[in-house]
Amino acid sequence: MRKLGGIALVIGVVAGLAGDAAAAQKTRAQLEAGCNAGKWGECVELGVAYANGDRGPQDMAAAQKYLGMACDKKEAEGCHELARLVETGSGVPADPAKAVKLYDEACSGGFLESCRYLARVYREGKGVPADLVRVRFILGKSCKLGDAVGCYALGLMWQRGEGGDKDFGNALGAFLAGCDVQDARSCLQSAIMTRDGIGAKPDKARAKELFANACSYGGERFCGPDAEKALSGKGACSTGADSPGCIVGAMQRYRLDNPQKFEASRDFFTKACGEKRGAACMKLGLMAEAAGKLEEARERYKAGCEAQAFDACVNLGAMVAAGDGGDADPKAAFQLTRLACSGDDPMGCANEGVARVNGLGTGEDMAGAYQAFTKSCAGGEPIGCHGAGVLLNVGVGAPQDAAKAQELLKKACSFGYELACRAVAP
Repeated sequence: MRKLGGIALVIGVVAGLAGDAAAAQKTRAQLEAGCNAGKWGECVELGVAYANGDRGPQDMAAAQKYLGMACDKKEAEGCHELARLVETGSGVPADPAKAVKLYDEACSGGFLESCRYLARVYREGKGVPADLVRVRFILGKSCKLGDAVGCYALGLMWQRGEGGDKDFGNALGAFLAGCDVQDARSCLQSAIMTRDGIGAKPDKARAKELFANACSYGGERFCGPDAEKALSGKGACSTGADSPGCIVGAMQRYRLDNPQKFEASRDFFTKACGEKRGAACMKLGLMAEAAGKLEEARERYKAGCEAQAFDACVNLGAMVAAGDGGDADPKAAFQLTRLACSGDDPMGCANEGVARVNGLGTGEDMAGAYQAFTKSCAGGEPIGCHGAGVLLNVGVGAPQDAAKAQELLKKACSFGYELACRAVAP
């Protein structure tokens, strides 16, 4: 296997994507054959291809058919993708109540993104009566499945008394669970609570460990004596949305919630990655990164990105930006981030916005940042909703619109993004 080296090779990833990745994709006919042979994951891929007009004309009826086949066979991702079509009325009649049932099936099948969607619709009352008690239950389920986002949002609900009694002990437990799966915000919250004796007896030694974990998982923003600003919004960012300084300052990446659960499938992923199946390469990269094997992770993400797994492009871009597992190259990182956003990856678009706000690998471009954040938010990424809300709130990169800013910040808050919650008007 080739070792990922310097700058030229990183830039070459972007240049070589179009030809190599297109050749690696299965045709619709091949996917249909696999689907009919009981490969339900290929039914999902085929349904998504029809929905997006990928590898042929768009056909929403066919998309619904193949996603429905996968869902009927308990393929959780198929239920999730079908729920998205049904919720939004994309080529099929909008049916929010049916979408909720499908998200519930996918969540019960362990598809964490569906648990997040389900929590959102019960919080917002989309297709069902708003029910914070149910939201708390769903987040508890996703947290037990190893979902860092779910654990953090659950901790906030216990902390605020949303959906039931306020309980700082349970809040601390949820934050500690989030920290165990490497969520920097959860580590920081639990560190503060442990230090100050909130929800448990004060334990300065344990708090020190948790602060160190927050720094390790979250980078510079979560390190040092000013780390609490990452949650409290002090200094240049006093309310969570009063300046572009409130927007996260570094590219984010996807993390593996529970590395052990994929270990039994390592041989399968290795074979599939060798066959240029991008999703398999992405999983190998996540496993390598979780194990601290950064050079291997970077190499796997590169292979995934070449096969048009745009989430792999996101992680490769973040590693290249930070210099993890190889040379740092902000310009190459920005190009990878733009590529991910062009593939409609929500975190990729959020990272493009972050790069444009902070001039990472490109010139400062607030208007371009607003566009990228808006696209990210449409895909359900809270960092994107928060970023777009901040820029609208202060009138930078787009005309000031306080009402619309509040809508975006509330959406980010509904996903558990703390800074956005602080910025939402009471």
